[in-house]
Amino acid sequence: MRFGALFLILLSWSAKAQFFNGKVNTIANSAHQLTAHLLEFDALGVKEPGTPELNATRNWLFNYYSSLGYAPILDSFLLNNNQLYNVIAEKKGITDKYIIVCGHYDTRTGVGANDNGSGVAVIMEMARLLKEVETKYTLRFINFSGEENGLLGSIHYANNVVGATDTNLLFVFNIDQLGGTKGQNDNFKINCESDQDGNPSNNNTKSLEITQFMANVFSLYTSITPVLAKAYASDYIPFENLGYVITGLYQYSNDPFNHSANDFASNMDTLSFKEIGKGSIACLLHFAEATFISNAASLEYFSVTISPNPNSGKFNIAIPASFKPQQYVYSIIGLNGMVLQKGEVNLNENLIETDLVPGIYLIKIESNQNQSYFQRIQVIPD
Repeated sequence: MRFGALFLILLSWSAKAQFFNGKVNTIANSAHQLTAHLLEFDALGVKEPGTPELNATRNWLFNYYSSLGYAPILDSFLLNNNQLYNVIAEKKGITDKYIIVCGHYDTRTGVGANDNGSGVAVIMEMARLLKEVETKYTLRFINFSGEENGLLGSIHYANNVVGATDTNLLFVFNIDQLGGTKGQNDNFKINCESDQDGNPSNNNTKSLEITQFMANVFSLYTSITPVLAKAYASDYIPFENLGYVITGLYQYSNDPFNHSANDFASNMDTLSFKEIGKGSIACLLHFAEATFISNAASLEYFSVTISPNPNSGKFNIAIPASFKPQQYVYSIIGLNGMVLQKGEVNLNENLIETDLVPGIYLIKIESNQNQSYFQRIQVIPD
């Protein structure tokens, strides 16, 4: 039942994702406190279990959410003899369906400005900027502790608070180390992570659809290049193990300071960090379905059909004759984000022949009016 309902929700998100929204852009561009949050996190010190610095960071987050008008709560668990706390703040939507937006605040060895002060700072700005925005879906902001000790905070929360049968949880959006690092190439790329593991596998397709949606939003609102990647070893995994849908963001460029005493804000590329923060906020506004976003103009794109699907590498793209005559281009995109084949298509049916190996691919159809549509296809052995 959870996945059938989610599929209908994803249709709505996919439609909205293809059209730039000026108000989304304005709100995302208002994330002026990202650097200030990052520097405050940096100054709080090394945040390991049992340290005053970790406790101070917990209190800092709790007080911040309180100052915005939230009613934050603490979720406690034990590591050896140390009491650790997840910090949770919830923004109510029109419905009880909710999205978990999470990122850990504990660190290893250093102050952890990038891992994961960057994620914490973005979640803090999300909470601030969306506080008074009416959204269809409820948002649950969670800063987990114990991530660096084996995902302990998220394991505790997933197993003991959410459980395995919460039909209101739509998906988990994890934000962990957004980078980039000064002097590294590719800081203006970001890994958009989806569930690609086989156990369980019934959540993989929805995870990929949400993640491709997120990549498209980054392309619409930022100068960041999204790269589709595999989710692993962060706080979404305990939820994935229970069968929930997940997505996440993680630094693409190399980070030589990870888990070191040199993980300071001064070693980060703050320009790319702020741009990734902007894209993250734009994604959440679309994910949460801010009520000022209209999907009326784009719903027609769901009358585009690709068949058969699955197929053996040969399929038809059918664009209804009722569509406005203009130039349409299709692209076949691999899960690594690379364009494998591209060409023009016309109204009505278009036979596409490929030499694709069996696997999952994304078809992008775009017009010369900057409208785009994505659909997943599966190529099977002939």
